[in-house]
Amino acid sequence: VVLPDARHRLEFRMPQEGRPKACIQRTYNVSKMPRVAVIIPYLNESLELLEHTVGSLINNTDPSLLDEILLIDDGNEADHAFASILMRLHPKVKYHRNAERQGLIKAKTTGADLTKSPVIVFMEPHCIVNRFWLEPLLDRLHGAPKLIVVPVLDVLPEKTPDHHQYVDGNYGGFHWGLDFNWMGTASGRNSSYHMPDPFPMPCLSGGILLCGEIGGRRAGSTTIR
Repeated sequence: VVLPDARHRLEFRMPQEGRPKACIQRTYNVSKMPRVAVIIPYLNESLELLEHTVGSLINNTDPSLLDEILLIDDGNEADHAFASILMRLHPKVKYHRNAERQGLIKAKTTGADLTKSPVIVFMEPHCIVNRFWLEPLLDRLHGAPKLIVVPVLDVLPEKTPDHHQYVDGNYGGFHWGLDFNWMGTASGRNSSYHMPDPFPMPCLSGGILLCGEIGGRRAGSTTIR
């Protein structure tokens, strides 16, 4: 059963257009792309931000590519579980509750074990995905199914999440204290780089990423051990 006001609950502010012209002009053969499951663990999250995240995924993802949005309730207290609301937002929204808090990484691998989609997207519960966000990521898996693909992460200010700020492609790295940070831009690292071409980077944050069936589940199993 879908909530009567589900359409209202899934409303979000669409980011103003700011993608590179080359990105907008690219086309993809969606019929040859694999389907995905989006896994979103959440703990003590705002219901409004969760709804905006789900709303942007429903509205900005080609429905032929989206199997499900799996929300993993990582042992939330009753006032932050939102189960009855989330399960009725949309037919593609699924809900799973961990009886005890597992932590972010274990919650992600729990979600991976619960879905059978050939590709997994790990997402955070306070994001707005942009227009045609998924196709370029899936395109990178073509011929290289073991790749881990990370999108460019623009800025949504915490106190004013409607104020979308576009950023250049950044690469991740570690300081000597082994804390992760975005170290610089792809163009700053390689003067021949042109947006929106993909680029390799030495490490990633682990928050938002896309991986194929083999890579995702193998990585998850290793992490649990």
